[in-house]
Amino acid sequence: MANFYGRPMVLDTVWTAGTIPAALKPPTGPADTTNTRNNAVAATLIIWHGSTAAGSVSIQDINGNVLAQQTIPTSSLQIGQDVIVYSNSRNPLKLKQGGWVLATLGSGTLVIYY
Repeated sequence: MANFYGRPMVLDTVWTAGTIPAALKPPTGPADTTNTRNNAVAATLIIWHGSTAAGSVSIQDINGNVLAQQTIPTSSLQIGQDVIVYSNSRNPLKLKQGGWVLATLGSGTLVIYY
């Protein structure tokens, strides 16, 4: 499955600051139909879904600062169990246009509700 940037966002592929997907960057001008996101994503719930092995997930800003992360150790792994990475409807996690990366995703998908 490829990354889906709609509502909710469903991500299964990591990227770096130099390879941020066009769908997550601000428009370059009025004729730009690829980069359609005009404001930050205000994530109220982030779920790591379908993990098949112990590992971690990490969302970072483009400077490498951790915005949200979660680790599943081998001792507590239940295959396919959903893991809440972030949950706060009063103070959403602001993921700025072109300013964040999915740096690590051990397995499964990351679902971002905004």
